Amino acid sequence: MTQELRKFEIRKATEADFSAIIDLVNRSFHQVDSSYVKEDPETDMTVHQDGPFFVALDNNQVIGCVMVNLNLRGIIKLAVEKSYRNQGLGCRLMTEAESYARSQGWPVVYTAVASFHPELLRYYKNLGYEEMGITDFVFGPDNPYYVIRLSKILTRILPPLTAPAETARQRRL
Repeated sequence: MTQELRKFEIRKATEADFSAIIDLVNRSFHQVDSSYVKEDPETDMTVHQDGPFFVALDNNQVIGCVMVNLNLRGIIKLAVEKSYRNQGLGCRLMTEAESYARSQGWPVVYTAVASFHPELLRYYKNLGYEEMGITDFVFGPDNPYYVIRLSKILTRILPPLTAPAETARQRRL
């Protein structure tokens, strides 16, 4: 049976969602990077005070999440259950997170991708993100990978409109 996106609810997470969020993030990130240090729901709750999570729900079950980190001015921890991927759910979560960032007055939002995930780099570029550079962060002494920093302009800041300069003809009159 094909799931239809309109049936999925996307909303700001509540405290009751955090256990499911941490479980989803741990499973999703560990699937692609076995060195990912799993979060502990009891000790890592402070990270969730850095900004809101948004969740996607199917029958009241968390099937996707993303966090807007107010300290980093970034969108992090995008995760979607494996069986719900490639249906536009990640895009909908990113759109919700970007809307929230825009509502906070952010002209730009940031994210990052590990270099061993070229498919995620393409994904974010398709969403309008541009590469800013790389960090010197590595994933361990035997791991040569690095982090690619990305940004997306949310609102263009235009200079104020000014009256056009006088033309030569106007000066002569």
